[in-house]
Amino acid sequence: MLAKMTRVGIKRLWQCCLCLILMFLFFKPKELHTQFLELLWPESVKQQCLFKCLDKIPKPDRQGLELFFRSCLGSDSFGYTLFGNKPMAVMGYCDILPRMSDVDQALEYISYAFQYENLIKIRGWEYWKKYQSLFKVRDYAFSKTKNFVNNQYSLILFINKKAFLEVVQEHLKDFQSVLGSNTTAELLLERVLHSSDVFADVLKGHQGLIGTILGYGRNNAWLFHSMDRLDPIMKQTFRLKKTDVNPHIVHWNGLNEQLKPFYLPVTYFNPFGLGFPRFAADPNTQETKRLKLKYLRQYREIIDQYRQGDFLEVTLCRMTSNECHAPVSNRVQRP
Repeated sequence: MLAKMTRVGIKRLWQCCLCLILMFLFFKPKELHTQFLELLWPESVKQQCLFKCLDKIPKPDRQGLELFFRSCLGSDSFGYTLFGNKPMAVMGYCDILPRMSDVDQALEYISYAFQYENLIKIRGWEYWKKYQSLFKVRDYAFSKTKNFVNNQYSLILFINKKAFLEVVQEHLKDFQSVLGSNTTAELLLERVLHSSDVFADVLKGHQGLIGTILGYGRNNAWLFHSMDRLDPIMKQTFRLKKTDVNPHIVHWNGLNEQLKPFYLPVTYFNPFGLGFPRFAADPNTQETKRLKLKYLRQYREIIDQYRQGDFLEVTLCRMTSNECHAPVSNRVQRP
C-alpha cells in the first residue's frame, strides 16, 4: 500500500512540474522564457543568440570580419590568446594616411600600406568597432595602441583577461619593481585597456615586463631586456676606439649566444595558416621546454576547434563564452 501511494505521489509530482513548465513557457515573458531554456540547454541558447547577432551584419561586412580574424590567426598569436592561456597578442598594421616629409620613406610606406593583408586588418578593425556591441565579450578585450617605436604602424592588442591577471599576479614583484609598489594586477589591466600608448606609457618600455605578458616566459623576457639595455651602449662602444677587452661586448655576445629564435616544426595538418608565437628564448631552460610543449598542444587544439564548423562562428562563440564548444557545422547556411 505504501509503495503504491509513493508511486502515485511521484506521478502527480511529475504532472504538476510538467504543468508548471508548460505554463511558464507559454504565459511568461519572453525574457524569462529564454532564461529558463538557458538553464536547460545553455550552449544551444548561446549559439542561437550568436546566430541572431550575426544575421544583423550584412554579408560583405561578415566576410570582412572573418578575413580580419583569419589574418590575425595566420600572422599573429591571436589563436593562443583566444583558445589558450597566452595573456596578450599583438596585431600590427600600417595606417593609410601617413604624415611624412621624406618622399622616399613615404613611397616605401605606401608600397606596404596598400598590401592586401594590411588592408584586411585596417578594414577588419573598423568592422569590429562597428559591430562589437552586438556581442557580449567579457573574458577578452581589444585595445588599439601605439607601436613599440614611433612610426606609422598601429597595434591592436587582444587580451585574455584571466590569463593576464594570472601572469601579472604570479610575477607581481617584477611589475612593482618597475611600475611602483602600488601596482596590482587589476589596476595594470585597467591601464592597459584604456591607454593609447601601452608599451611606452604603461609598461615603461621594459622588455622584461612586455615579454612576460606576451607569454614569452619570465626568464626569456628578462634576458631579452638585459640585451635591450646593452644596445645603446654597444652602439656607442663601436664608435669609440677599440680596446683589448670590453665587458659590454663580452656580455652582449654572451646573451646573443644564449637567446635563440623560439622554433617549433609544423607537423600537424594546418589549413588555417596558423603559426607559433615568435620570440627570443633560451632553448636550454625548463621554462622554454615547457613553453614548447604548451604551444604545441594548444596549436593542435586550435586547429581542432576550427574544424568544428564555420570559422567566424567558432571564433565569436569562443570570444563570447568559454563554455560554447558544441559543433556548429550542422547549422543551415545563411544565404
